[in-house]
Amino acid sequence: MSTKAITKATPAAPVTPEPEFEVPEGAEVLGAQMKTSDGIELPYPVLYGQAHNGNAQMQELGGIRYFGGWLFEKAKADEFFAANSLAVPSIFKVEKIKPKTGNAYDAYTARQLHLTVITKRFSWLNEETRQRSPQYFEGARRHLQLVALLGTANLATKKFEALFPVVMTAKGYQAEEVYAAFDAWDKATAEARRALVTQGKPVPAANLFYMSLGTHGEKFIEKNVGKNKTSPITPLSVAVPEKDKLDKAYLLARYVGKENAAKMIEWLNQSKEWLGVWSKPVNEAETNGDTAPTPDVSDQPDETKLPF
Repeated sequence: MSTKAITKATPAAPVTPEPEFEVPEGAEVLGAQMKTSDGIELPYPVLYGQAHNGNAQMQELGGIRYFGGWLFEKAKADEFFAANSLAVPSIFKVEKIKPKTGNAYDAYTARQLHLTVITKRFSWLNEETRQRSPQYFEGARRHLQLVALLGTANLATKKFEALFPVVMTAKGYQAEEVYAAFDAWDKATAEARRALVTQGKPVPAANLFYMSLGTHGEKFIEKNVGKNKTSPITPLSVAVPEKDKLDKAYLLARYVGKENAAKMIEWLNQSKEWLGVWSKPVNEAETNGDTAPTPDVSDQPDETKLPF
């Protein structure tokens, strides 16, 4: 199997095909990162992107503007590619994005991304006051960030190959959809993952295999969310094949590879400070990251009692 390890400022190099399924020692720690720190930068190069809700009125435009999916601001992405001697992935399209406020901008887009999750952080954020807390408070929205290794399908080998690490943001109810996708991928692949190892050996974590996360197919899917006031989103989900096709061969084609799994463990260990920033309440507008008083959550509505 061909995999590509990522190093800063040098092109990804092919890895010698592995004769059998192997995971590096310590890979169990990655599994916890799928179970359902501003001012601190990750110490390795990453490309930042975000979820984008589609719009039923954009049918003629298609792409993520209609169906929803993922985007990366093109100007910043081009800087990242140049700085790290990386090519623009073939899975990216260029679309003009018009936000609710501000000017339109060009973005690299993809309806779905092939991701192996390295780690994540979650908080509640009031985007006007910039108050952030790990617990719900009045006026806050969910804010989820995933650090993941982005992959691409090699049509010639029918295997997935590593590209580079990304940080993907999902806000509001879309964050809940991402967590549901984690659970779906974990459950759907459980039997095939157990079949990869002999009895008594640890079952490899679901995030050692590329999950296709985003929007899929040609049917527009919309979901109304909210309790008192509802609004539509185009929910992100994981693509799962029919059960008879989700076998050892399917997973082996999506395996990140032993060398990249080891790199994921290294990146996880380097992310501790970044992860810790969101573990304490802060007012980012006033404290520049210092701890702020814990918000009063006594009136927390039922809709915020999430299972993660």
